[in-house]
Order: sequence, then C-alpha cells, then structure tokens
Amino acid sequence: MGDSEIGKLEELPITNYQLPITNSQLPITNYQLPIPNSQLP
Repeated sequence: MGDSEIGKLEELPITNYQLPITNSQLPITNYQLPIPNSQLP
C-alpha cells in the first residue's frame, strides 16, 4: 500500500512540468496576433 502512494506522488510533479510548457505556448499565440493586425491598416 505504501508503495502505491509513492508512485502517485511521483505522477503529480510530472503534471506540474507540463503546466509551464502550456504557458510557453500562450506567448507564441500573442506574437501571431499582432501579425494579422498589421494587415488590417
């Protein structure tokens, strides 16, 4: 039983690492937004 809890704890930090990765993709979308704005004027 104790071993099962340790395995679950290790999976939690793995998910935390994937969160910052998604944050990095957010600024990328911001860069593409100003690009279409330049075509409007």
